[in-house]
Amino acid sequence: MTSVEPYPPTAKFSSRAPFPSAAPPSRPPSSVFKRFDAAHRCFVRGVLLRACVPPRDLDDLVQEVFIIAWRRWDCLCEERGARPWLVGIAVRVASNHRRLARHRVESFVEDAAGPVVSVAAFEPESIDASRRLTRLLRRLGPKHREVFVRHALRGESIQDIASALGQKPKTVYARLRAARDHLARLVA
Repeated sequence: MTSVEPYPPTAKFSSRAPFPSAAPPSRPPSSVFKRFDAAHRCFVRGVLLRACVPPRDLDDLVQEVFIIAWRRWDCLCEERGARPWLVGIAVRVASNHRRLARHRVESFVEDAAGPVVSVAAFEPESIDASRRLTRLLRRLGPKHREVFVRHALRGESIQDIASALGQKPKTVYARLRAARDHLARLVA
């Protein structure tokens, strides 16, 4: 009995590149790309902020946008300009980040020093207020800061905080009251 091959030879994948005559993609000279990066870095950062990227991930995603831009340099259309091209890349990077972030489980107890404040609109007033709040929260003790951030900024209930910290609800209430009093004295 003869054996019949299930796939004809034309359907098998070849180990060679599909188009060996195709030229490799062009890359910009490093000096040109450094100037491009410096000129557009703040713009890309603003686009990612408006796409609600968490501040702790912002620098990594800006870097990722410019890595993709460097790899796809030959796709840059000079007639349209670089900014719309970068916006498209940045929006896709932010979308992928949000899509994959739901699978990540991280504990940010040490990150409680930085408040969770979403910058919905890229306004200098809201950024200044966020920075002032961050400075005030750093002056609180770690136990008071954690309770205040979880309750006032993240909206967790006292019962949830107490069970997460392994404390009694009365202890959590006392820490929250002490944190509010301390912040009121700092602001005054």
